[in-house]
Formats: sequence, structure tokens, C-alpha cells
Amino acid sequence: MAGMKSAAESPLGADNSVTLFLCGDVMTGRGIDQVLPHPCDPLIFEHYMKSALSYVKIAEAVNGPIPRPVDFSYIWGDALGELDRMAPDLRIINLETSVTTSDDFWPRKGINYRMHPDNTPMISTAGIDCCVLANNHVLDWGYSGLEETLDTLRKAGLQAPGAGRNLEQASTPAIFDLGEKGRVIVFSLASGSSGVPSSWAATHDRAGVNFITDFSSAAIQSTADQVLAIKQPGDIVVLSIHWGSNWGYELPDEQREFAHQLIDKAAIDVIHGHSSHHPRGIEVYRSKPIIYGCGDFVNDYEGISGHDEYRGELSLMYFVSLNTHSGELTGLEMIPMRIRRFQLKRASRKESSWLAATMERESKRFGSSVELREDQSLSLGWGTADIEVSTKVAFLGRPSSYADHPARVEIIQTHMSWVFLTDRFVFKLKKPVRLDFLDFSTLEQRRLNCLKELRLNRRLAREIYLDVIPLTAGDSGQLELGGEAEPVDWLVKMRRLPRECMLDDAIARRQVEESQVRRVARVLADFYRQAKVVNLTTDEYIRQFEQDIQANDRALSEPEYSLPHKQISLISKALQRYLSRERGIFETRVKAQCIVEAHGDLRPEHVCLTDPPVFIDCLEFNRRFRLLDTADELAFLAMECDFAGAPFIGPILFETYRQCSGDDPPQLLVYFYKAYRAQMRAKLSIRHLGGCDYGDSDKWVQRTMAYLHLSARYAEELHG
Repeated sequence: MAGMKSAAESPLGADNSVTLFLCGDVMTGRGIDQVLPHPCDPLIFEHYMKSALSYVKIAEAVNGPIPRPVDFSYIWGDALGELDRMAPDLRIINLETSVTTSDDFWPRKGINYRMHPDNTPMISTAGIDCCVLANNHVLDWGYSGLEETLDTLRKAGLQAPGAGRNLEQASTPAIFDLGEKGRVIVFSLASGSSGVPSSWAATHDRAGVNFITDFSSAAIQSTADQVLAIKQPGDIVVLSIHWGSNWGYELPDEQREFAHQLIDKAAIDVIHGHSSHHPRGIEVYRSKPIIYGCGDFVNDYEGISGHDEYRGELSLMYFVSLNTHSGELTGLEMIPMRIRRFQLKRASRKESSWLAATMERESKRFGSSVELREDQSLSLGWGTADIEVSTKVAFLGRPSSYADHPARVEIIQTHMSWVFLTDRFVFKLKKPVRLDFLDFSTLEQRRLNCLKELRLNRRLAREIYLDVIPLTAGDSGQLELGGEAEPVDWLVKMRRLPRECMLDDAIARRQVEESQVRRVARVLADFYRQAKVVNLTTDEYIRQFEQDIQANDRALSEPEYSLPHKQISLISKALQRYLSRERGIFETRVKAQCIVEAHGDLRPEHVCLTDPPVFIDCLEFNRRFRLLDTADELAFLAMECDFAGAPFIGPILFETYRQCSGDDPPQLLVYFYKAYRAQMRAKLSIRHLGGCDYGDSDKWVQRTMAYLHLSARYAEELHG
């Protein structure tokens, strides 16, 4: 059943959670800069103001004199005590100003924010770790101002994603290693909807900000590609985005859908939205928080009239706690503040009540609630659900659960997944398991691995891998595939391939044609040519084999299996001798950049002999297993074809690959790879005895023995 969850149920700062401090725009330029110890020249080029000191005078006219100069801690006021009390693991702000003495103001921009570089200790005083820069004031003083901003923050030890000297720098995230709590990765993005000029977009040869023009599918895919290339299990990813209008509570449908898609497709854990001058509602989508607008935190608007109904003088400190393993929200506490005489102070009870009522009203439409506590802090509540695995499998096994109402659903259980085959599609549900080489134990881990499976398999089967679909549960616990309610699991959706076109089926029917094998080799050669080259040393490469061979030997030699110890030992020794004797061959392969991020599980059952051929089910859950010599991966496929009774395939495969690539791996190296792969498959086969619910034990013993005999045959070729 779904219920409401709040920070009270998951204490902030618990050992299994990481807490982030987030806030909206920190606008330390212009009037704020003028009261700090080292102000810039007050000259500005705005339509109505020519001196930044005018903003100081407006504030003083309303609330009294501001002592000048103030010390670096003055602006933060009571916020420093709250930061000390809450002790977040990471402090992230949107620094909306240039940090420069440049006079090169941006023409026709209309507003000019800059803070003197010597005032940077004001940021450090609050222990800030990350200043996101993709916003609409970082280039107020031109490219020279941006360069000085980047240099100043770097020298101060502050990470500043979102802007750079080119697109590569601007799109590079900040990465924080929190030790046992894992990594937090912060991406920064600016949307044209916030008023950031499109001319500020960084390019490959021009400085600027990490910019998107709209909330299109292309923007989602671009962000997903960046995130999924970096995010690993256990990482928490924050997307800090400058988006939307300055005033008002209405949220365009496309903006909300964009936020949802960032979570669904790009594996974002926290969306840190800013641009609005006042706080907006908060949504918890798929157990991930979306702060649509934090509101300004520090600015020099004091005394400026207009939009008074939004209470722009009030602000919030956001303390977001997330589970370190799943990235799911465990608590969100907000501390109400107000700015007076350019200093942050705790809001009064009346002001806190107004903020609580406003946030409750605006968050309620997103399914969240906001409660005012006795200490005048605000706490977020949200829904959650918990459904048994057996219930999910039963639901997905029913034809009525699918929109196209298939005639029947075939269920296949593997070591790590349930596979549901309908008339036209395939849906893969990962088991909530944790093994020594993978972790699907949490909802977030399964979602992340589904997204990786989609992204990686599209390299060789773009038209087959369609989407990642949520399995949702409504308030009554009713399951729905692809629903809008809270997800209880995730599935990879694929187009179903014709069984008769799979290589293993064609081998069994003795209907594999030479032309088909050559097409397979040509596609793979082209894939390897474009694949990402892996940077590692020869020692590292050889060490991986040494460790694997020893692990295979230990597993196969366990007394409970009663496998032929002499044969196992002979295989291991032959492989180890070859590694030692032929180190130069491996060094040559490494230096020739033959080690790439490959498919990782290239077996006949994963090869479809269509024209062009496609390759499915790459190994997504452990990147290390995909980092292969191209000859190793081809040898694996050739070995599996030998095992299936089609030894003619391997020579054709390698001959065509050599012709297409110019790469000619030595035959003995191919034998080594085939012997090693057969040994590995023997180990994986015997491990199935620990889970005979999905297979007959005699079958797995026979397969293990067959792989061992094949490995021994290859190993004999290595003597010499």
C-alpha cells in the first residue's frame, strides 16, 4: 500500500544517507559586492542604474544603514549556524555573478553582476564546495570576466561546473568523493527558458555555459549520454539547472515532463532547479526530488518594489538526504530565512508559516506535502510503495497487463532476470539480487542498470532496444506497466527478434551460410573501429587474466562438484605459462589499442542473422567485463560456435575481420583466449548447481564437462 513518507522516518545524517545543502541564486555581485571588504568599481551599465551603490542605498532607505565594509561572514548571518547544526556532506550553490574586475560588460544585457575576486573568501566562509555556473549572470562581464571567474574559483579550491573555456569544460561535472558514502556528481545546465542568451552557449571552440535551447528529447538524450557515461552504482547525481521564469507558480507541462524524463532516462537523483526569485513547489518522482525553483538565497533586491505577493525577501535552505546505495530520497528539510540589511536571518514564526502554507499549496499538486515543525523548519512528505517480487512476476505473466493485449506471454527465468515474451515485444525484469560481480538489490540499482542496458545495446541493436519502462503501483497497490504512479520496478522493453534468425538456432538447424558469418564479422570490425579504447598498462591487463584463471581454478576444484582435478589443473597451468612466456604479445595488443569497450557477452544466442545483423544482450552490469581485446571477443564467439557444433564459423569470422580491420592476432593468442573463455564458461555452468530451480543439475554438469574438454583441447595447442 502507498503511504506518506517524511524526514522524521529517515533521520537526516544517518549512516546510510548523504545530506546535501542546496539553495537558489547566490547573487554576491553588484550591491552585495559594494559592502564587502574589496568592492569593484561601482560603475554598471543598466537601463535605470549606473552605480551598484544605488542598490545599497535603496536597501538602507527601507531597513537602516548597513555597516561598511562588512566581514566575509556577515552576508550569511544565521545561515552559518544552520549549516553547522545540519552538517551536510556537501554544500552546493548557484553562484549567479561574475567574479572579476573586467570592464568588458556584455552589450545590451541590461544587468551587470560582478564581485571582486578578492571577495571570494565570502564564499569559502560558508564552507561551500560547489558553485554551479550555468546561469544568466556569469557572462555579464564578457569572456574575460568568465575566464577570471573560472580561475578565481579554481584557485579558491571551489569546483564550478556549468561554464568553461569550451563545451567540453562547460559540460564536465564536479565529482566529489565522500569516502564510504560514495561519490556525488554535480552537472550544471542552463535553459533558454530562464533568459540565458543562446549566444552564451559554449561550443567546441568558444567559451560559455552548458546550454540547452529547449526541453526536447534531444536535450534529454544529450544529458543522458553525459550522465550514464560517468555514473556508476552507488553514485548520486545532482542536476543543477537554471530554468523557467522569475515569477509565478505555474509550471509548463513540458518543463515537468523534462524533469521526469531526466530521472527516467538520465538516472538523475536530484534536480536542483533555480531561476525563480521565490520558492516553487517540490515533487518527488520515482523517489527522486525535483525542486522546481529554490528561490533566491542572497540578492540585493531589498527595498525594490513589485511582485510583493511572492515575498521575495523570504528564502529557504534545503537539506536533501538520500540513501547512499539507491539514491532515493530519505528526507528533505527546509529552513526559512529572510534577508534584511543584506544579511540572512532566521524567518519569524509568521513568515515561516506563510512559507509553509505556500509550499504545501504548491507541492500538493505534485503529490507532496509540507509540514511546519515546532522549531519552524519545514519538512517534506511524499508517497511510497512496496510490492512483492512474486506479485510483479504474476502480473507481468498475464496478457491483460500489456497495452497491445498479446495472445500469450512466455516467461523465461535466467540467473539474473525474468524475461517476458509477448507477440511483438520482450520485457526484461532484473532480479533483486546481489552477487560478487553485480548488484541489483535496490530499485535504483535496477533502474540504473536498465538504462545502461538500453544505452550500451543500442550501439549494436539500435532499432531493437526501445525504452526503459516503469512498473508502477497506485494508492491501492494496483500495478500498471508504464503508469504515472510511483515505480516499484523497471523493465527494458525490446522488439522481439525472429527465433529462426538467431545464430544458435541456425547452427542447430545446420543452416548457417558463409555470407551471413562474413556480414557478422564486418559489422563487428566496424563496431570495434569506433569503440572506446581502454587505457591500461600491460601489467594491469595480464593481472586480470591471472586473477580470473586462479578464481576459475578454485571454483572448479571445489570438492562438492567432483570434477576432474587433473584436467582443471592442466588447463590453468597452460594458460598461466602462456601469459608468462608471451608477455610481449599482450604488450603489443595493448599498445596497438586493441583493448576496447566491447560487447562483453558475444554468444550465438545473442547474434541475429538479419541483414544487417544485430547483437543483443551485451554485458551492462560490470564495465570491467566489457573491456576486451577485440581478438578475445571474437575468440569467445568462435569458441561458443565450436561448442555448438559449428567449428567452421571461427576461421571465417577471423579471416573476414582481418580483411576489414588489418588486425591479424596470432593464432596461438586466439587459442589462449578460447581456452580461457571455455574455462570461464565451465565455471559459470557449474555455478548453476546452486540454483536448480531453473535447470536440471545433470544438464549443468554435462555442460561443465563439455566446456572443460574444449578448454583442454585449446590449451594443448599452447605447448611449445
